Amino acid sequence: MSKEMAYRIVGEHIYMARLKYEGDRTIVVLAGTMTEATEKAQQFFGLSSVVVERVRKTDDPQVYVAWGC
Repeated sequence: MSKEMAYRIVGEHIYMARLKYEGDRTIVVLAGTMTEATEKAQQFFGLSSVVVERVRKTDDPQVYVAWGC
């Protein structure tokens, strides 16, 4: 497997998470599904009101975009 393919596979499992109503602290979560990423973020923050979004791929397999940038 090429490095580029490996980066793409890993990129499919990267999520960004933050609290919905307070602060701007952002974490990176590696998970297989959005549900799993949400659960991990809730555990980390100790609160259920989190926003979770998968990072978006770019043309470069080593670069991903977060939070609609």
